[in-house]
Amino acid sequence: MTAKPMQQPRIPVWVGGDSPAAMRRAARWDGWIGPSANPLAATPEDAVEVSRLLASEGALSATFDVAWAGVTKGDDDPRVAPYERAGASWWIEVPIGSREDILRRVAAGPPRNRASG
Repeated sequence: MTAKPMQQPRIPVWVGGDSPAAMRRAARWDGWIGPSANPLAATPEDAVEVSRLLASEGALSATFDVAWAGVTKGDDDPRVAPYERAGASWWIEVPIGSREDILRRVAAGPPRNRASG
């Protein structure tokens, strides 16, 4: 017997990549994950541009996810809100620094956008 996914009709498929071709591929699936080139150098303006490109490909429906990667300091970090306003529905924390730095960051918990709850 083969295990079946709990999600229906299948597990979500997110496509990564920053090229126009990657955006076209992502638009045909369930989401986009990025930025792939250098997440530490990306800006909220980059997120606005990605959302514009995805929308031009017909991707930004209510069920389409945009996962953005970056670095925050923890619980009350205001850096996530501009990405959320640009269309990001997920935040992926990029672990950087020493083992102790990363453990401190994990202990701080997820960043929260105080404006949206």
